[in-house]
Amino acid sequence: MSKLKNNFPNPALLFDKYGVDALRFYLMSCPVMNGEDINFSENSVQEISNKIINRFNNVVAFYELYRDVSLEAMSYKLKPSLNVLDKWIMYRLEGLIYEVTDGMEKYDMVLATRPFELFIEDLSTWYLRRSRDRVKDGEVEAKQTLYFVLKTLARLMAPFTPFVSESVWLKLKNENDPASVHLAEWPKAERRLELFEFFKSDLQKTKKVLLDMAIARKIVSIGLEARQKAGIKVRQTLSSLKWKTTGGKLLNQYLDLIKEELNIKEIFFDDKIESEVVLDTEITPELKEEGDFREFVRAIQDIRKKMGLTPSDVISLFVDTGEEGKRLIQKFKKEILKIIMASGIEFKENDGEMVKIDELEFKTKIKK
Repeated sequence: MSKLKNNFPNPALLFDKYGVDALRFYLMSCPVMNGEDINFSENSVQEISNKIINRFNNVVAFYELYRDVSLEAMSYKLKPSLNVLDKWIMYRLEGLIYEVTDGMEKYDMVLATRPFELFIEDLSTWYLRRSRDRVKDGEVEAKQTLYFVLKTLARLMAPFTPFVSESVWLKLKNENDPASVHLAEWPKAERRLELFEFFKSDLQKTKKVLLDMAIARKIVSIGLEARQKAGIKVRQTLSSLKWKTTGGKLLNQYLDLIKEELNIKEIFFDDKIESEVVLDTEITPELKEEGDFREFVRAIQDIRKKMGLTPSDVISLFVDTGEEGKRLIQKFKKEILKIIMASGIEFKENDGEMVKIDELEFKTKIKK
């Protein structure tokens, strides 16, 4: 990079577009830290801003929406959770602490920064995705686990993204915490595991939660591909999935995660099928109704979002529809009220927004 040749973007412009931390993290994670040449990549800075910093901030923002300070531990001790999602993210966090610490102790910033993107992706697109309802419903273990993970992650990221980490720390710290994240102690893993050793050793001695969760996520990935090939949206409920297992069966908590993510009712184990995963794509009238109910809820949630309502804002919903539409809403009324945060649903003529679901039409109006 040469000022004379002007072969790199103006840093001030990058600061304005992506923030100081994104550029800092990019430089600390690129080969230049090992004395190697680089071709400066603005796209890589943008990717770090989106996949690491923005995702981290988005998870924090979600936690703040449903925050309950009374549940937040005043120390770094956390009572073990029985939920496999909480166990899994805590094992992932412990592995992250070890990997980052290992890189720092070796003065290898490329090694130290490498695991953050995957961990934050796991935190955002799997743990939080599958724990949203638990947090919204005020489940203590989910809220305490997420709080612990976010504060620990802020401390781990502090040397690499000092401003974002400080911002998160100031939002989440309690009266017993240091005034700044840069004055806080470095996190320590409870067990000094050899890197990925839990994947190599005997199954009974490994972190079985990590392995089983990896299997569950693989099934989900294959199932989503099957849905896409069949042209069936995830909101359309399906009856079952067959899984060709070569090992032991997963515990019910993992099976429930798979069912929720793929929107299926049952999972069967079948060692005679040709493929690893087979979806039953037949849509019965009952399943079609469930799919229509989910489409209706999604449409109402989109209207709420366009109105700028927060998740805690309670609404009244007015619907103008035919007999089939009324029957659908009445059948799933309890679930609809809970999901869209409505105090009631009234059928009456209105000048609201039209929602179409196949042959069904709903004219809907929301009042806060």
